[in-house]
Parts: sequence; structure tokens; C-alpha cells
Amino acid sequence: MTTTAELLTDHVGRIDELVREVVDGLSEADLARRPEGADGPGNPIGWLVWHLLRVQDDHVAEAFGSDQVWTGEGWAQRFGLDLDVADTGFGHTSSQVDAVRTTADLLAGYGAAVHERTVGHLAGLADDDLSRVLPPTWGRTSPSVNAWSAWSATTSSTPVRRPTCAGCSECDPARHLGWSRWPPHPHASPT
Repeated sequence: MTTTAELLTDHVGRIDELVREVVDGLSEADLARRPEGADGPGNPIGWLVWHLLRVQDDHVAEAFGSDQVWTGEGWAQRFGLDLDVADTGFGHTSSQVDAVRTTADLLAGYGAAVHERTVGHLAGLADDDLSRVLPPTWGRTSPSVNAWSAWSATTSSTPVRRPTCAGCSECDPARHLGWSRWPPHPHASPT
């Protein structure tokens, strides 16, 4: 029988594969290009992938009481962004989105490191561990808290458990990866 940890590990593996697939072969210009939309420019592929990895890294580290890969393994220095090291992209202005300039190799490398850390945490869990209730401050200790976390923390009496954290950390990346693959992705073929 498949355990919850095995199911979550499979899911994060799919996200890792998609991150590498999305950025493969893209230039810095491709990663920084902002598609035009009805409401103004959309977020570029590079920012979307960076943001989803930062959120996963931030949420998993907080849920498991570990350091983030971003700061603990030197990825913040490698990227060299003019942003606070705790920044994950929530609430970014247009100019902050534009400040996230990176390469496919950096994104793929950071993605692999976040994936490895996430899988390492999940591998050590039994199903009983997944019922552990996270502190009531979960999702509110980081300056990167998203509106959903803030809203749910103040309106819900339901405790947040590790699977909820993993779900938040995986649904957001899946959505962002979908947006980054949508035409006009530089390698998308018209249908």
C-alpha cells in the first residue's frame, strides 16, 4: 500500500521534472520576457519558476523546522538578486518582478536542491507524523505570507497539518508551471 509520504514524494518529483522541462533551453531574455495581457504585462517564466521554488523552499523549511535551501546552501548569493533573502515573490510590484533576472541553469540547480531537501523531509515521515499540527503561526512568520494563508489563519479554526503545508507547496507550483508553459512560451508550438 502506498503511504501518504510516498504519494507526496511522487507529486514533488513531477514538479521537479516540469521545472527542468520548462526552463530547458531558454535564454536569459526568454526567461525575462513578460507576455502582454489585457491587464498589462504578465509575469515572465523566470519569475514564475523562481517564485514557485522559493515558496516551496520557504513552506517546507517552516513545516519541518529546517533552514531554507535558498539561504542555507548559498542559492541567494548565487542568484544575486536585489531582494531581501526572505523574499519569495508574494506581493511583488512590477519592478520587483523585473528585478528577478536569472538563468535556466540557476533555476534548474535551485529546483533540484529544493526537490532533494523536500524529498529528504518526506522520506523520514510515517503516516502518523503527517497528522502533526503545525504551530498556529505557520505561514505568518515569513514576510512572504500569501493572502490565502493569512485569510485561512484568521478565519478557520481547523488546525494546519503537514499534508496541508505540502498541498499548499505543491498546488501553487503546479499552477505557476502551467502558466509558464502557456503560449507564448518561446518553445510552445501553436495548436
